Amino acid sequence: MLLHMLLTAAATAALVSHRIDETVCEDRCGDVVIPYPFGTTTGCFLDDNFFITCKKSSNPPQPFLWKTNILVTNITIDGRLHVMSTAGRDCYLEGGESDPISTRRVFSLSEFTISSTENMFTVIGCDSYAYIEGSISNRLYTSGCMSFCDKLDDVENGTCAGTGCCQIEIPKGLKQINYSAGSFDKHKSVLEFNQCTFAFVVEKTKFNFSSSYIWNITEKVHTVLDWTVTDHGKCENGSSSSMNYACKENAKCIVPEDGSPGYRCQCQPGYGGNPYLPNGCEESCLFEILENHIVNDGNEEQVKEVAELAKICLNVKGEERPTMREVAMELDGLRMMHKHSWVNAELNPEETERLLYDNADVYKYGDGSNTTAGYDSLKDHVLEVLDDGR
Repeated sequence: MLLHMLLTAAATAALVSHRIDETVCEDRCGDVVIPYPFGTTTGCFLDDNFFITCKKSSNPPQPFLWKTNILVTNITIDGRLHVMSTAGRDCYLEGGESDPISTRRVFSLSEFTISSTENMFTVIGCDSYAYIEGSISNRLYTSGCMSFCDKLDDVENGTCAGTGCCQIEIPKGLKQINYSAGSFDKHKSVLEFNQCTFAFVVEKTKFNFSSSYIWNITEKVHTVLDWTVTDHGKCENGSSSSMNYACKENAKCIVPEDGSPGYRCQCQPGYGGNPYLPNGCEESCLFEILENHIVNDGNEEQVKEVAELAKICLNVKGEERPTMREVAMELDGLRMMHKHSWVNAELNPEETERLLYDNADVYKYGDGSNTTAGYDSLKDHVLEVLDDGR
């Protein structure tokens, strides 16, 4: 009942508070919303880091970061940039000759960092290793992992513990990365079923390992970047005295916890909208819509968190909506963190368990809108090297 009320309230609040930009700036490229500070035309983005090329020759039009071939799939105002990146590979032919399709992967992205909370560095193969290199606060970072298997039957679906697939976490603040795939013995003993080592940075919720990937994987994978504003003053105690300060009225600046340079903008408590636009942060009408006993009995911050979750559930694109399992996990987390009567009354352990496990098959593919999608469609493709391109 409470979630239903908040879902209705969030929908109403979104309709009331959202205003369409009536300037010449386009806020959409095809199916992707392009919120400021990003933009597609001169004068409509904060600086060159936020330029999006909208290729209207595609149907529908497709957005690309800067002038590269890095496809953008989603941009969030809280600092997340979802893109499609390309895997590196090291392949061999019979006789031990290197396959010409082998490639070293470069992912140079100016000030944008690779999200440490959303991604994993992944290596696939049975005679395989790969290194990832990059920069953290102007210091060189290098790491890697290895993967082995003697036969395909040894490989277990959904597991990346070193048999056919290995994964390591991404450190905070990592940027300007490149990664190289390699083989210990040119795949000689496993060539019959594994000719290549694959290496890539992939969004955790968009990848579920399958033994079929030992033979080949898709050309593109989902990757999440963290973006910040740089060269627009320094954030000190939530504000800046700089003339070109990016945060507008009723907004404050926030310094990233991972040590990334720059800052992000956030609307002040009680306000919602785009903090980068003039008058973009508008007073929230959420508490005017909710019944008094909900606001009085509960914590306002918790109510906002649940409302934000409800708002995400309203996203038009299925891949941008959380699965029921993710919703249940978020609500259960709030219930454990805040012991309020109305939370415990509305969400009980049995209901949480049902949501968590009844939808497990949907969740493992990372897309609640299509239970047959995910990465079962990973197939062969030609690779390309992506770099800055500007």
